Amino acid sequence: ITNPMEVLGTAFVVNKVMSPIFLACNFAYLRRGIVFRGKNRNAILNSNHIYACFDYGIHFEEGGDLHQINIVGNHISYCRKNIFSENHNIYNIQITGGDIETSSYPTLEIGGAAECDMHFLQTTAVLEDLEIVGNTIEDHWNTKVMIKLEGSTTSTDKISCVTISGNVTGNSAGSVIEIGGASGVEIVGQFKANRGYVVDVI
Repeated sequence: ITNPMEVLGTAFVVNKVMSPIFLACNFAYLRRGIVFRGKNRNAILNSNHIYACFDYGIHFEEGGDLHQINIVGNHISYCRKNIFSENHNIYNIQITGGDIETSSYPTLEIGGAAECDMHFLQTTAVLEDLEIVGNTIEDHWNTKVMIKLEGSTTSTDKISCVTISGNVTGNSAGSVIEIGGASGVEIVGQFKANRGYVVDVI
């Protein structure tokens, strides 16, 4: 699924679905790739290409609720945010064995710019049991943070039980991982050149 106009359209919206599986799909040059909306359960995304989406490759929309999702062996690149949870309740999420990169697309000429590889904005919703394991995560010197965990400013109960392990990351114009309002975070891995901190605790 692609769009020659580049900045319009969404490949799929998942809403009120039990056990959706996306296998070997190719989504490119859209506004968003896969959107999770409302209540869903037991999702699997495996061996997909999600490339050059003007906004988000995978978007967990505000107000949603998802239990169990495996994001395994995917190439997710050149989106403004490759994976974005926007105050979406998520319990048990594994992001493993993928190549996840930001770069110079979307371009400033069409009103866009890369912001981060993964952003979990959880100021009002819960994120529990997040694993980011065994991925290559690259930036190409375009963003100020590659992985952003943004919980509540008044508590640490919105983001908990996080493992970021066995990844290879590199080439951030800022920090690799930024954490605020989270508890129970374990970080192990290989970190190549970056211009900020490996871990920036806010």
